[in-house]
Amino acid sequence: MKPVSLTRGEIQRIIESPGIKVVSSSFVLLCQNSSDYRLSVLVGKKIGKAVFRNRVRRRLREAYRLTDGFPPGYYVIMGRNPALTTSFD
Repeated sequence: MKPVSLTRGEIQRIIESPGIKVVSSSFVLLCQNSSDYRLSVLVGKKIGKAVFRNRVRRRLREAYRLTDGFPPGYYVIMGRNPALTTSFD
């Protein structure tokens, strides 16, 4: 099942007060409980030019696809620079 993207307001609300925050060297995962299922991947300009930012987005989406999924809720995945070279293991 492909999740629906979050709106800007929903992303801002989750960033300001996340229910759960998981920090990794490759990404930061913020989530809030909800009966809906929504997911957004954010990558800032500090990563580099558009080619590199798009590659990080694609890699994070693929890493999510390879998981068994998450329980229903609102999820924001914020990519970091090591996501360019980190293996999927």
